Amino acid sequence: MVEIKHSERLSGNDNFVLAHQVEQVYYLSYPCQKLDAWWVVYKVNPRERLHTPAEAAYHIENDNVD
Repeated sequence: MVEIKHSERLSGNDNFVLAHQVEQVYYLSYPCQKLDAWWVVYKVNPRERLHTPAEAAYHIENDNVD
């Protein structure tokens, strides 16, 4: 589980990322008032990215063909 403290910023001057480093996420806040400064990072699959089927999914077996 990845948690971030959303009210603080990382010091430094690193203002860019490469495309292969990026992932789509959303943030969940804790319901507990003591932990309201912390959020949980939840990783999701983008809607446009489809998972490629395995190689075996492209091979159709013709066992019952006469």
